[in-house]
Amino acid sequence: MTPTRSGEACKGDLHVYSYGNHFHAKFKINCNVDGYTFHVLKIQRYFMMHTTIGISIPGHSFEVLAESETLPSNPAAPRFQNEWGNWYSERGTVFDCTPDIEYQYLMFIVIRWTFDGIAIAGGDGNGADGGIGEEGGGTLELKAQEFCGHGGY
Repeated sequence: MTPTRSGEACKGDLHVYSYGNHFHAKFKINCNVDGYTFHVLKIQRYFMMHTTIGISIPGHSFEVLAESETLPSNPAAPRFQNEWGNWYSERGTVFDCTPDIEYQYLMFIVIRWTFDGIAIAGGDGNGADGGIGEEGGGTLELKAQEFCGHGGY
């Protein structure tokens, strides 16, 4: 996701790990481009268990065990304008899991950005080819997998 040619608007990290029968998920999102305001419209989270025995193979599915959706009451809140998430919390988000079963944590963050200044058109004169000051948005997807009980990485 990028509002300008010069860099990414938002990027994220997701780290999962497990000890015993607990699966932990920590994430951080960073939206920070001078002159833009970021609006977090929706955050969806899914905790899933692999439906077959062994290592996951593309095309095989995961069963959703828990899901949540957050629609922030103030999508353009100051906390969304830089780095945010639960990355620095001690335990992150925690779920129970069964040892030696593969689990997946999946997040979708729907973001819109608006330009706070005067738009500067791109090479075609109307900003359609990457001019500075365009409004836009997109969905940031974060996904990570872990076998329960295999420790931190």
